[in-house]
Amino acid sequence: MATVMKDACGREQGLAANVPSNLTDWAWITKISFPAFLAICTIGNLLGLILLRKDAKSTKRTFLLCLFSVSLCFMWTRLFLYLGIGVWRLPDPESLYGRFFAATAGYWFYMDVFLYLMAQWVVLAFTAERYIAISYPIYHRARPQKITAIGAIMIITLVGVASSLYTPIGYYWLRANPGPKNNTSLQQMSESLMEWRRVDMWIEAVVRLLVYLAIIGLDIAILRTLHQRKYSISARNKARSTTASPTNIPVDSTIDSRNKSKGLAQLKTHRNATTVLLCGSLFFLVTQCPEVVMSILVVLNNPPACAFQITVKFLLIYGPIQVFLVSSYFSLNFLLYISPFMYLRTVRCGSSGLESSSTGLSSAQSICTTHTISPHYASSQSVNR
Repeated sequence: MATVMKDACGREQGLAANVPSNLTDWAWITKISFPAFLAICTIGNLLGLILLRKDAKSTKRTFLLCLFSVSLCFMWTRLFLYLGIGVWRLPDPESLYGRFFAATAGYWFYMDVFLYLMAQWVVLAFTAERYIAISYPIYHRARPQKITAIGAIMIITLVGVASSLYTPIGYYWLRANPGPKNNTSLQQMSESLMEWRRVDMWIEAVVRLLVYLAIIGLDIAILRTLHQRKYSISARNKARSTTASPTNIPVDSTIDSRNKSKGLAQLKTHRNATTVLLCGSLFFLVTQCPEVVMSILVVLNNPPACAFQITVKFLLIYGPIQVFLVSSYFSLNFLLYISPFMYLRTVRCGSSGLESSSTGLSSAQSICTTHTISPHYASSQSVNR
């Protein structure tokens, strides 16, 4: 007779062996899609890193280099996790991989949480930087932009390292202190670690939700500012052409043409980096929504809330969908960051050459430059037992 497992709220947890076979079919989403995503991620992000080496040094380049590196490391980290938790059945898992994974799983869970937080916060920092560049251009130009971007990434890295420490500490504590042999309840941790887990769980849910909402708010603010800036430039150019004196048409038209070209060049420069950002951040918001929802459900699944129960049946359906969306972002984001950038750069190079010859602008003024179960939840459950 199967033993009934209970969670931290005292509710029956259920056993995977009692789940209908049709629900386990959802695992094939991860089994089939992840290898394809991993191959795309490896080739695409390496290509993105190579292309960015030829780009001019800027905050956009700094943030994209960080995002591509994080995406590459994240997907390979998940490969080690999925091999360990049995997404694909190995012929002899204990001798081939089991011992290695049991000894290093804390590290892989740690890197999974850390790299995900890193990616989320870098997108937020990139979005905030674009908003400042568009809304407060004088302040943005007055500061050392590249140093500021590198400083922001270093702070994000340090905070991510510190905020993810519970995962490996909790895992290796459980490994060093095995639970009772009767298996009537989930393994309990020390009181201090349980309190740390509760605090970490709430902080993770609140921070992820706030970052998610902040990215949405900044994207809306950027679009609104760009619309206002475009309207302002058009109105100013229209006013200049209307009030121009007939006796000074040659001089005024030349000055107006140069001012108009300069204003449009600055606007296109901002649009280039901003379009790259908006494409990537929109894809991030769509694909990461289930991950944010899961962090909230984990809070509701544990004391003191106990308002929602994450069952095995729920995970068998929700988990593969969540993993598919997360993997799609980290594998395909390079397309949404690189493609608009390369397209706009090509268009701008062609148009700037024609514009220079027709208006007499110098070359210096040219704008063309020569799981079946999510590892997050699995780690939280393993250290919450």
